[in-house]
Amino acid sequence: FCGDGPAETAFPDQFATELRTTYRRPLDVVVNTLVPGSPIETVLENLEWQLARFHPDVVNLVIGPAAASDDSDFAATLAQLVDQLQVLGAALVIHAPDPDGSDELQAQVDEIRNLALRRAIPLVEHAGVDGDQERVDRLCQALRLQRPGS
Repeated sequence: FCGDGPAETAFPDQFATELRTTYRRPLDVVVNTLVPGSPIETVLENLEWQLARFHPDVVNLVIGPAAASDDSDFAATLAQLVDQLQVLGAALVIHAPDPDGSDELQAQVDEIRNLALRRAIPLVEHAGVDGDQERVDRLCQALRLQRPGS
């Protein structure tokens, strides 16, 4: 997990637990490098240190509300970051924030959706999420994880 995560969230750790127990994948390792309040430019600038050195199989790019506070060209920066993440060879999942009534953030969520659709990248939308378990459930659904025995 990389990007901007809410300070109070534990969903990467909760996802790791669910992966190990519910999905019976005890050897999978989940690395959480979320930095609350961090715009996507920070991930781009620190890609090697924050992510690439772990040689991930899956990258969860969490785009939070901090992205809206940055004055840069969000769509171009997001596309550049996605390009660099795809060079790593890892499967990519993008998490879109809850726009929570912000027109600026809603415009960026729309850009995230469009990019995910154009590039066939799984998208987890956090709008209307009620807690970490719902975030985990949406992520498992986006990854199409099948519970053993189902």
